[in-house]
Amino acid sequence: MYSRDMNTAYALRPVTPVAPAAPFRRGRYAVIVITTALTNLLVLLIGSSWGASMVVNTSGTTEIIAPIVIAASVVPLTLAGIATWFATKRTPAARVWAARIVGVVALLSAIAPFVMATDVATGATLAVMHLVVGSAFLLATLTGRGRGRG
Repeated sequence: MYSRDMNTAYALRPVTPVAPAAPFRRGRYAVIVITTALTNLLVLLIGSSWGASMVVNTSGTTEIIAPIVIAASVVPLTLAGIATWFATKRTPAARVWAARIVGVVALLSAIAPFVMATDVATGATLAVMHLVVGSAFLLATLTGRGRGRG
C-alpha cells in the first residue's frame, strides 16, 4: 500500500501498518490475577474463621482447601484473559463484550455455591469468591487499556 507525499507530487512511499493496541497490559493483568488469588485465600480464611465448613456436595463430598481456591482463581482468569486477548486482536469490541459476558457469568455462578454447599456460611464464602474473580476480570479488561505491547 502506498500513499502520496503532500510536498512532492506523485512521490510514492510505503505506508507502514500500525499494530492494533493491546486490549490490556499483560503485566498488569498478571498482578490482578495474583491479587485475586490472594484475596480469595483471605476470603477462605475469613469464611473458615466464621464457621464455614468449606465442604461442598459434588459427586462426593469435597472440602475446599487453599490449592483449590488458588486454581479456581488463577485458571479461569488466565483462560479468559487469553481468549479476550486473541479475540480483541481480531475485533477490538470483543474486550467490552467479553467483560459483559464474564460479568453475567460471575453473577449467575454465584448462585451455585448456595446449592452445592453443606451450610450457608460456606455458600456465602464461595459466592463471594465467584464475585471476586468476576470483578477482577472486569477490572483487568475495562481499565488501564494498554497502548502497544504489554
